[in-house]
Amino acid sequence: MEMRNMNQETAALLQQLQTICATMEPCELRADAVYFEKHDLTIQLSVQEDQPQRARLLFTASCPRFEQPLQELCEGWGETRQQALNAALGLFLFGMMAVLLTMMRQEAVMQLTSETGGTVRRWRLVQSDITGLGQPLDPHHRLDFWNLIRQPLPHLLNSGKTCLITLSAARDELGKTHGECLIDGQPCARLAQQARQCAENWPQDGFAWRRQIFLLEQDPEQRQCAPYSRQEVFRAVQKAVRLFQACQSSDQPQILLPLLSHELHNASLAEELVILLPEVCAQMLDDTLALDDRFLWTHQGKTETLSLFQLTSWKWLRPALEDMLRSGRAERELIENWAALSQCRHHRQDASELQSLSLPFSDRYLPQ
Repeated sequence: MEMRNMNQETAALLQQLQTICATMEPCELRADAVYFEKHDLTIQLSVQEDQPQRARLLFTASCPRFEQPLQELCEGWGETRQQALNAALGLFLFGMMAVLLTMMRQEAVMQLTSETGGTVRRWRLVQSDITGLGQPLDPHHRLDFWNLIRQPLPHLLNSGKTCLITLSAARDELGKTHGECLIDGQPCARLAQQARQCAENWPQDGFAWRRQIFLLEQDPEQRQCAPYSRQEVFRAVQKAVRLFQACQSSDQPQILLPLLSHELHNASLAEELVILLPEVCAQMLDDTLALDDRFLWTHQGKTETLSLFQLTSWKWLRPALEDMLRSGRAERELIENWAALSQCRHHRQDASELQSLSLPFSDRYLPQ
């Protein structure tokens, strides 16, 4: 598709999005976005794929209430290009757009509490309706993503202002099932496996795919500040890369942690980077690696189970490395060298099994 036609297509989609959203909340078109003045909320979209019967639309929601933009990738199919675009747009409207407006209005919001490293945070939660594509499901095949996520949810939240969780399950024409869970854009293999199990009892009469979105926001009146921002984690990863390369050159890998701790003035963040970046690199080289996000943390004689998603830095480590690769500030060789130190890569036995991690955090380490 020519760029001119692609731009026309995007403009038409934005107009369609604004027209529908205006029936729910006053909004207007501003440049390349739909803007909700009451909430200072901006919605942008970009067309990611131009196949005749398949459309992928990336939606980005920006608001001062968020520490970073929230994104959702919606994929639609149809007999024509327009049908595929309409299907993708509908998924956004009934999924992300619905939970955003509900959160902004503070309607039908559930409350929950999380705790990490002794810090208690209070959250507001909104869940979308279940959306999907393909064959209708028999009413007897109840799909309840909320019950799947309700128990582990407080142990998946970090210090961010918001948390966006997407759960989906699918079954194809041959009966093969698939599950996906994204937490702030990062895959959670443990919950993805559970989502896949939801689809195993669906009827085998054609393709079916279902998804539900959960949006959480820290209570603004009782918000606990994050220890560092996305930009600070990106800069910390850049320093870790530079020092890792220097330690390799001098054949002194053992000095990476003290050097990084000194540069960051944060021993706990330095430990996270030194311990977790090899696992991130391993996943970048092999997306089939399914990490168990749970690990044991021992401090002052007490041991508890934490999740990688409770660590503020976790969701930004892979994006930081990918950004360095794109900009030429890191080479693939660096990723390969760091991945060679990965636990999950060395101990991998069965590709279908979750790879448990024994993370060697010191007794001084404090999760943030």
